Amino acid sequence: MKEGRGLALRFVFKALPLFIILSGLFGLSCTDLERDNLLDPKNPDSYSQTVPLVEAFVNLAHPSPYNRWAVQSLNALTADFPLKMIVVHYHRDLLLDSALYDDPFNDDQQQTYFLQLQDKYVQAASDLPRVLPDVYLNGAQARFSGAYDENSLKMRMERAVSELIAQKNDYILEPIIERSAGVVQVRCLIARLGKRQAENLRLRILFLKKNAFENLELNSVVKMSWPGILIDKIKAGEYVEILGGQIAEQRADGVAFALVTEDELQVLQSKYVEF
Repeated sequence: MKEGRGLALRFVFKALPLFIILSGLFGLSCTDLERDNLLDPKNPDSYSQTVPLVEAFVNLAHPSPYNRWAVQSLNALTADFPLKMIVVHYHRDLLLDSALYDDPFNDDQQQTYFLQLQDKYVQAASDLPRVLPDVYLNGAQARFSGAYDENSLKMRMERAVSELIAQKNDYILEPIIERSAGVVQVRCLIARLGKRQAENLRLRILFLKKNAFENLELNSVVKMSWPGILIDKIKAGEYVEILGGQIAEQRADGVAFALVTEDELQVLQSKYVEF
């Protein structure tokens, strides 16, 4: 989806310019986890560790440096927390004053989904309008819009990321990957830990392609489930199995699973696996 709202520079953090303002079939089953699981969900005191999900809406075609700074800063943040967090990039096209900035890694079939997700986050997060770059940590509750240099996002986000990683979590996500005739099929087991039943959840599935742009490393979303797959409930100490669709093997390098609230606004737990 193309869009245009005009280009402007906003000034926050002592008047520093930050960003561009932008005027399948699934099923599930449920059963008990095997008792030899290292994190036994039948133990009411069991828990896992939180894996934060960072979702970045970017456009790398526009000549301004803000989006590149955002990606560079997130690369540095990931290096500080190796294997402990997940960063994904939603590539958005941009139309400003009749000039189209066509992101080189966009996917036209997914643009509508990206826009709907960003709009949902924007409406819940703050009065700030839709912008690029626009970065969210575990959903709409933590928004970090714009970048004023190559380190700014890292500096603003690292404490929040560190605190999330230290948090105990009530869910375990275990992906299952199967390959056949050049096609990758994915499933995910979701266990509910602790003492209480979980209700009204969704599983967002993000197929990712690793790309390089100049000196930047990207985890580009090439296909996503939208809306996420609905999970009515998971009883304490049990799990559900989600059938998560498929993708041609050459289109993606891995998949990220995000367990979210039914309204899609909060990420509860996430998991990434390479193919």
